[in-house]
Amino acid sequence: REILAQLPQCLEGFCAVETPQKMERYAKKYLPPEYRQLMTSIGNLSDRRHINNYVGQIGEEFCSSSSSQIMNIHDSPAQGEKIIIVIVDSFVDGEARHSRLEVARRAPLKSLFTRYADDRGLSLRSLRFVYKGKTLFLSSVGKMSPDDMKMSHEDEIVANDSSVVISQETSPSKKTKSKQQRHRKSKKTRGATKSSMKSSNRRSAPESSEPNPAQLKILHSESLTLVHEEAGPRLKLIRQRLNNLSLQRTRPKIRSSDTKSHPFRGPSFIDNPCSHGCGGKAGRAYFHIHVGAVENLYKTRSLSCGSLHGSNMITADLHGMTSNEALSYLDDRLGEWIDMAMRGEYPWVMPGMVFFMFGQTDLCALINIHHCQ
Repeated sequence: REILAQLPQCLEGFCAVETPQKMERYAKKYLPPEYRQLMTSIGNLSDRRHINNYVGQIGEEFCSSSSSQIMNIHDSPAQGEKIIIVIVDSFVDGEARHSRLEVARRAPLKSLFTRYADDRGLSLRSLRFVYKGKTLFLSSVGKMSPDDMKMSHEDEIVANDSSVVISQETSPSKKTKSKQQRHRKSKKTRGATKSSMKSSNRRSAPESSEPNPAQLKILHSESLTLVHEEAGPRLKLIRQRLNNLSLQRTRPKIRSSDTKSHPFRGPSFIDNPCSHGCGGKAGRAYFHIHVGAVENLYKTRSLSCGSLHGSNMITADLHGMTSNEALSYLDDRLGEWIDMAMRGEYPWVMPGMVFFMFGQTDLCALINIHHCQ
């Protein structure tokens, strides 16, 4: 009974903690709407790591002097001593509000701006920060520290909401324009002379209110953001189709019969369709060959035998060699011949001939099998 008589609101608050519905009714009954709005904005923050003693921070909002408010940003000890940066914003009820944020000297400025936006319940992309008359863009100064920007203790950074700034700047021009039009119409109805109309228009013409470069950058970034959001899925599909087309164009053309019977296993000697050999029943005397990378050999199928013959023809004389010696000789020279072909002309394939002695049936059969592999 004593507690109920002395602290009625406190006792009712303890009883309301049982359910969220009771707590909501208690807050609507005793707490002002501004206090509840700040509670909701801090409770919905995306970065839960910085929510520390939020009830005390909300209470400091309603203190007599707002300059006494200090927001602590959690920095590592390795980032050096801490300083206080004052952020001034003028988009809350038309009055400037000073927020004193404590940050380490070597901490990135992006963490400072992110904490400020979260505490205010605003979007970081819609905020624009100005320091000593220079606009700070997150893409250029986000990773820089206060030491890099040569900031000192209690320096001020002005924060503005881009949407509010643009609407305030565009509204006066419309009013002046309408007044000017009404003034011109009244002049015409009174029958004034052309000279007097020109002089009056010169006197009443308002100064041209053109946006500065910083505002033009803001408008440009907002328009590009809308374009990327709307055309993002379409651009992604177009990029995928172009990638598929480029893969199809660079893929080597291989006949289906070749892939089924003897697929390619790396650079090797491949007989040209017009290749032929001379010899009797004892075996061939020579083979016509084309040497080059695998992806370039298929380009020679439509060429004739004599189109690639010239002074740079490769010759391999296998007279008097055994099968093992012949294969090792061809494997040793293959890399050198491919380099010669790549330094040549399109289609980077070198013609050549492999000579045998008449009667070397076993060696000819072995080379044929090696070609088919």
